[in-house]
Amino acid sequence: MPQNKKPRNKKYAFSGKQQRMSNPKKILEQFHTQIGQLYRQQQIQEALNLSQQALQKFPNDINLLKNAGAFAGMVDNRILLEKYTLQALKINPDDADAHNNLALLLAEQKQFEKAIEHYQLALEITPNLADVHNNLAVSLVEQKQFEKAHQHYQTALKINPNYISPQWNLSLLQLTQCNFTQGWQNYESRYHKDHKGHKLTGTTPPKTSIPHYQGKDLKGKSLLIYHEQGFGDVIQFIRYLPLLKIQKGVANIALVCNLSLKKLFSTTDCIDHLLDEDEFNRGNLQGMDYWIFIASLPLHFNTTLETIPNQLPYLSSPQTDQNNWQSKLPQNLNNSFNIGLVWKGRAAHANDRNRSLPSIQILKPLWQLAEHRKKNNQSQLSFISLQKGNGEAIKPPPDQPLIHLGNQIQDFADTAAIVSQLDLVICVDTAIAHLTGSLNIPCWVLLPDCGTDWRWMLDRTDSPWYPNTMKLFRQQTDGDWDGVVAEVCKALSDLNIPMPQNTKPRNKKDAFSGKQQRMSNPRKTSTQR
Repeated sequence: MPQNKKPRNKKYAFSGKQQRMSNPKKILEQFHTQIGQLYRQQQIQEALNLSQQALQKFPNDINLLKNAGAFAGMVDNRILLEKYTLQALKINPDDADAHNNLALLLAEQKQFEKAIEHYQLALEITPNLADVHNNLAVSLVEQKQFEKAHQHYQTALKINPNYISPQWNLSLLQLTQCNFTQGWQNYESRYHKDHKGHKLTGTTPPKTSIPHYQGKDLKGKSLLIYHEQGFGDVIQFIRYLPLLKIQKGVANIALVCNLSLKKLFSTTDCIDHLLDEDEFNRGNLQGMDYWIFIASLPLHFNTTLETIPNQLPYLSSPQTDQNNWQSKLPQNLNNSFNIGLVWKGRAAHANDRNRSLPSIQILKPLWQLAEHRKKNNQSQLSFISLQKGNGEAIKPPPDQPLIHLGNQIQDFADTAAIVSQLDLVICVDTAIAHLTGSLNIPCWVLLPDCGTDWRWMLDRTDSPWYPNTMKLFRQQTDGDWDGVVAEVCKALSDLNIPMPQNTKPRNKKDAFSGKQQRMSNPRKTSTQR
């Protein structure tokens, strides 16, 4: 190296070496080698940068274009993904990988019909691509073509029995269609080490020497229940813990949960040891025979649609906690119909762009309904925001008639104390829906048309997980929240809300009496919509 000069940047040193080469083939090989090394080292952005540099010299190299498109997708650069994929298809219309990459982009943009076309073109070129069969099935589900989706998931598994993604996706479809027998079995794939999404869904097994429970007799045993996925999943499936002692004869139950759920679960009698994640990781638990993920319990109870344990409530809020919040609720609590609102889920959730409302402004018809009732001397509606997060959650627009409590809530025990004093909660598909249902407080859930979670099944307006308590309002077309809120307003208008008598507190379910409340079979309240 020349004296008194700084070391050259490796990128430019490599470029200079290429420039000295006279053989273009060797230069291209050098690029591919270096790009492959960067990819294997998980330096995706650097691999994309070098691919772009290589394309300046070799703009028609199909492999460079395909790789650049793939790398662009990995770093969430949709503009470059589309650019390079379309260039690759222009050069070679019979490239199955390029069709798959373009279809993935189209599916991300919710152009499912076009995505399906390109997946099918890819399979016409190369029929035995397991990942394409899996991807095609995902788009078919969004188009409500469930039988075809099922066939392509099965084909992907036939091609590659060790491919976890189609098994996981198939489980979600089976559970959606109430095929619980096979669905719970395939649902176990969610924490398989080869499942690319297991870390994203929060199903990473605990670091422990305790054996993983695989179905042995539990009579007299000690069992560690480990939390997973979202808060709502834990709240939904904690209903199984009493049954472990009643039906399985478990002697000792320990639950590891998120700190924000710990106080809420502290009143659950069947839990002998309650730990948050930090306490568990410090080794503050000894003598357990097995551990199990909480969402694996339905499998081991052979849960079917008819045997869902749905006795409500199964969680409660102590009166002392409720008293702490009473002064922050409407002072005329017994003289108005009090509705809790949550319009957004956790932003980091993979499906949040589908399940959350774009803005609280979508709920404006609710305020208009409340004003109309007030002018007509009908029972008043009061709205309480339970929304947490940033932006509107911290400071809703001033024209929204809300009592905002979300930024004062510290954990789910606080939320439970507030919800227990309300007449109704209207929310999107988030943990608050499961909390409200578990407390046996009426809850209306607003559901998207795209990416609807499996637990809400198909077409139902009720939930067998929370019978006679939960009502589902579904989008009829993707993104049409206005139509959903219009239905909610109509349902509110149709409620028989009694006028206050200024005497004893009104029973929260008085307004919901009627045909649905008299039904004991949750399946009978299912309607085709």
